[in-house]
Amino acid sequence: MGTATGPRHPSGGGPAPGVPGGRRRRPHGVIAVGFVVGVILLAALVAAISLAIVHAMSDDDEPSGSGVVPTTSLATPPATNAGPPAEVTQDPKSADDTGTGTTAGRCSYFSTPPVGRGADLPRPASREPEGRFTMQIKTAQGTMTATLDADKAPCAVYAVYQLAQQGYYDGSECPWQMDNPATGFAVLQCGDPSGTGGDGSPGFYYDAENTEDTDFGYGVIAMADTGRAGANGAQFIISFANRDGQGIGQLAGPFTVIGRITEGFDILDRLVDPGILGDQAKGRPVSGARLQSVTVER
Repeated sequence: MGTATGPRHPSGGGPAPGVPGGRRRRPHGVIAVGFVVGVILLAALVAAISLAIVHAMSDDDEPSGSGVVPTTSLATPPATNAGPPAEVTQDPKSADDTGTGTTAGRCSYFSTPPVGRGADLPRPASREPEGRFTMQIKTAQGTMTATLDADKAPCAVYAVYQLAQQGYYDGSECPWQMDNPATGFAVLQCGDPSGTGGDGSPGFYYDAENTEDTDFGYGVIAMADTGRAGANGAQFIISFANRDGQGIGQLAGPFTVIGRITEGFDILDRLVDPGILGDQAKGRPVSGARLQSVTVER
């Protein structure tokens, strides 16, 4: 007889004690770890979506033209106007004192320190002036009328026109009178607000123009010497030599002739006939010639 050992169970064992149906319970630690991982993944997804939305909104708020510039735009600068406009509104005095300035067609005006009263640079224009201008020169002795020829000396005529528009000549002196019978050079120099008789720069200069084919007779008006080789400024000279002739043509070479007096020759005579102080070949006019005003119109 064998020994009784109790009820037998199939190999592999029976259901775990206390678990219905024989299933094993999962450990609580595994479930907790899976839950935490899921929460982390969900939070990461939400954060990524939020960043994408913020970035899109910030791109919409960027100013126009910001961001990466194509390399072609860096290599090719924007086109600029070939010439200045017919008229501009900015102050022409913005030009500095390093040789910059303004242009009127082919005429260039360069800034320089003024002597005495300064003036604005001539206003930029798309082309130089043409044709005839009328100049009125008012003095205490009376008014002289002159015709200026912009076809022969457009740059000088435009400069005088601009200076007259600004009232630059008003109240200025005629500091020099010169009379040299040996050379036929007899002129009254006017348009110096400083009253010194020096170069009298208005604050700019420009190239002299060749007017050698013009005579230098009685009543001819030309730009005075500025002391700067080949350059003109503001002062002008009025010839009173050879009152009965055409003048000496070669004297027009060193000066830019801009026109001639057409009315008021008697006024010119009153200004120069009293002579020169000290009875010299060059000095201040005895008449105390002064320009009350100068106007230039088309």
